[in-house]
Amino acid sequence: MTINSNEEYYPIGSQTFLNGPYYLVSCKSSEYEFACVAESDQNTIRISFPNYVACRITNSSFRDYDMRNRFCKHVIYEIKNSQYLEQVNSSNLNQKGKDYHHCLVSLDDTIIDVIAIGSVTISVSKCLDETGKDINDNNGNILHVEEIELLSGQSVPYENYDNFVFDKLQELSIPIVNFHEDYELSISNYGAIDLELIIESLKRNEGKRTIVFPEILCYKELFLPQRITESQTIGQGSSNLSFISEVQNSNFKEWLSYAGYRQLYGESINLRHIRVQLHNLVYDVLLNSKEILPYYVKG
Repeated sequence: MTINSNEEYYPIGSQTFLNGPYYLVSCKSSEYEFACVAESDQNTIRISFPNYVACRITNSSFRDYDMRNRFCKHVIYEIKNSQYLEQVNSSNLNQKGKDYHHCLVSLDDTIIDVIAIGSVTISVSKCLDETGKDINDNNGNILHVEEIELLSGQSVPYENYDNFVFDKLQELSIPIVNFHEDYELSISNYGAIDLELIIESLKRNEGKRTIVFPEILCYKELFLPQRITESQTIGQGSSNLSFISEVQNSNFKEWLSYAGYRQLYGESINLRHIRVQLHNLVYDVLLNSKEILPYYVKG
């Protein structure tokens, strides 16, 4: 294994307001935005990306130790020469005329990578609720609100898999359940432990279902209309049906292993890669589970 040294990290925003350490409260995503809320012993922050196309949330203990030391001084960065951005671009996500950027939010317990266009909004307050949206501008608790235009994105040719060089694997997806119809995501919630995907049918008015993945280690999402390469090995027949599968020979699992999982646990936990394909996006989830179904459904 070798680590790519071409990536460059640029702190963005008024870092004087972002004195930590900060701990994740929640991540929420919908078709409108991705946002995370974090708190320190003094402040609460909300960082939102209104035009995001992909994200990845990782327990920071699985980052290799050099990278964790690199992220100890600031909360939010823009990364140049990003291999994660190149991985997303390799799925034909980077449409002509759009300039995508890789932003990294470094919390004490969580690393959040977001691919977005446009701007990022940072709100610092003494009294954000869990959603981060109920801020009273007249109560004197607002410390700072800043909308930052992201830098012009430049990246290197795609040569390895997100900082680590290893042989890419031929993935194989094994079906767990087929919904026999198409579902779309209403909203996702991650509270630093469990991931909840709230979905609803495109054809039937049957209400919403909630798929819960308990105690996950890492997950990522990518909007399906632009997802070309990574989901074409699903072997499910119709691409108009939503389903859940387990990925064998997983490159995502291999990435997490090289990013610190092996240093911490060796092979003592049963790391599994579960993929949820919906109408509008795909979720990839890594978790430690020996259950036949590594998730449960509410509603």
